[in-house]
Amino acid sequence: MTSLALASLSSHRHLPGKRVSSSAALDWDSSLVEVIEQPAVATEFTTPATPDLLVVMGLLGPLQVQSRVGGRWQAAQYHSGTIGLTAPGSSDTLRWHMINSSPRMTLHVHLPSELLETTRADLPRASRIADLDALDLKDLVAAAILRALHSALRRQAEAVVADSLAQALAAQLLSPSTAGAAAQANASGGLSQRAMNCVVDYMHAHLPDQIALADLAKQVHLSKFHFLRAFKASVGMTPHRYLTELRMQRAAELLASQRHTVSAIASLCGYASVGRFTAVFRQHYGVPPSSYYRL
Repeated sequence: MTSLALASLSSHRHLPGKRVSSSAALDWDSSLVEVIEQPAVATEFTTPATPDLLVVMGLLGPLQVQSRVGGRWQAAQYHSGTIGLTAPGSSDTLRWHMINSSPRMTLHVHLPSELLETTRADLPRASRIADLDALDLKDLVAAAILRALHSALRRQAEAVVADSLAQALAAQLLSPSTAGAAAQANASGGLSQRAMNCVVDYMHAHLPDQIALADLAKQVHLSKFHFLRAFKASVGMTPHRYLTELRMQRAAELLASQRHTVSAIASLCGYASVGRFTAVFRQHYGVPPSSYYRL
């Protein structure tokens, strides 16, 4: 059985946002999952260091985040699915402002150091736990697991469900494909992390639009052929597949907000036809949009 540090259980008190929901009252041993509603602007603050890994993912609303590293500020745009990591024993000095007036929600997941250590021992080529530190990580597998944890929190799922997802998240984050993504991409002829961020930020900004391969290639000054090859080397899928994943993630979030009709969500996610949107959504999630948040 793993246990969370007391500092993790009280860490929300040191954040500028408001805690909306938490698994603290549930019988979950392997993770603490919380949803935080963030203010439009956050002046400089420092997160408390805890023995556990902190994983933060954007749920709703774009955000311009800055982190101070070595006296200098580094910036990143947080969209739905963007992930930040704070390694055990580390703290972050942050500030941010919202890009638009959309509600801003983030998912915070604490994973106990004991879980990380036992998971790492089972992986043949695991990354170092101390290397799990990133301001702007784009990992679709990790994002999918985090969304599943969010769903488990909403449903107040059994501990076995949450524990299994926490184990899967730890394994994914410790795998070389995640922790060493930038280095591996460069070695295999893929995009640099800066270029990848540029392309994904463009995708997020233009989700309602028809995005052509040439539009994406233009962002990093490559031909369509070289961009397609480099992108696939970086993330293991084509730009079209990646864009579809982002659109489906966005669709799920909009359905959760219950502020839009299915027709409006289809348009916001880049689908001119509700029928086509419904078909892709059903293929992705196994149910039509109208049934997704009734589960």
